[in-house]
Amino acid sequence: MSARSTKVSLLLTAVAAVALGGWLNMTEPDPGRMAMGDNVPAEGTEREARVGKDTETRVPKLRPRRKVFGLQADAQVLATDTPISADFWPGSAFTEEEFDLTKIQIYRQFQSRSEDWTVETYQAKAARVDELSGREIYELYTYLRACHRQPRSVEALDRRVERIRGSERMNRRMSAEEIEGIVDNYRQRLIRCETLPDDETLLPLMLDWLTLAANRGFPQAQIAYHRSARWLLSQDRWGVYRYPERVREYQQLAPAFLEAALKSGHHDALYEYSLALRENIIFDEDPVASYAYAVAADMAATGGNTEAQEIMALLDTVLEPAQLREARQSGRDLCQTYCRPGPA
Repeated sequence: MSARSTKVSLLLTAVAAVALGGWLNMTEPDPGRMAMGDNVPAEGTEREARVGKDTETRVPKLRPRRKVFGLQADAQVLATDTPISADFWPGSAFTEEEFDLTKIQIYRQFQSRSEDWTVETYQAKAARVDELSGREIYELYTYLRACHRQPRSVEALDRRVERIRGSERMNRRMSAEEIEGIVDNYRQRLIRCETLPDDETLLPLMLDWLTLAANRGFPQAQIAYHRSARWLLSQDRWGVYRYPERVREYQQLAPAFLEAALKSGHHDALYEYSLALRENIIFDEDPVASYAYAVAADMAATGGNTEAQEIMALLDTVLEPAQLREARQSGRDLCQTYCRPGPA
């Protein structure tokens, strides 16, 4: 990936590095934990947006200003090199089934599809990168994610097994059968991951695939990029210093991808946008707009979006009654713009 701008000062990198340092393990699935059956968070989906609605004139108060460290808010460095669209690449749309799933459920489905892959499978698919849709590229990303922190050689596996079997803590908390089940899972993953590069090399490679999947229009990847990109950078203690261009790239691409993902109409795209408006990282914090997008996310999901409901419950204690009325009306307007016909 190329660096985006030579105009960004060293101050940007230093400040962004401090911010990224606090993002370690915010919401990302740990493939090792998933193997043990833990409940973990994940990533997005797609629907067709209603046509004929102008969101900029319809909800002008909900156009957040992107956060830029050390630059004017209207700086042109935030313009992407390639137009980003939900329809940018053929085959990147979601199926009806995926539309009704959550981002974590979709993520898990993609990882399960590559359970019988080997490095040769991955290499054969990667060699066809120019032909692949965003959906197919996201599959490569999830395959590599499953191999993160996993043994890549017989020697590494033997060391891992020895630590597991010798762990007093695990022996106190688990039965012998449960421990052997974990060992067997690691053995199966060795077949899947053997000869892949170490994690230091794998992390930027995963980020490459995730970015490309998002740029080719797969809304799941566009939604995931918001938190996954910084999670990947933070897995390497010195990642933000080793790859400062990725920090600048994140400032540029995360807002653009989230805005593109809104066109899918999926409730998790609306929820992720709401979350971004709370974090004060890529957007200036805007509690009213955050509440509005949470309302829209909850309306867009069959049975409601529990994460959006949590945001609303939190902001209910912060916003004034007049602000809440404004946010709820704006949320209904957003749903008219983005939700598919017949939202709850």
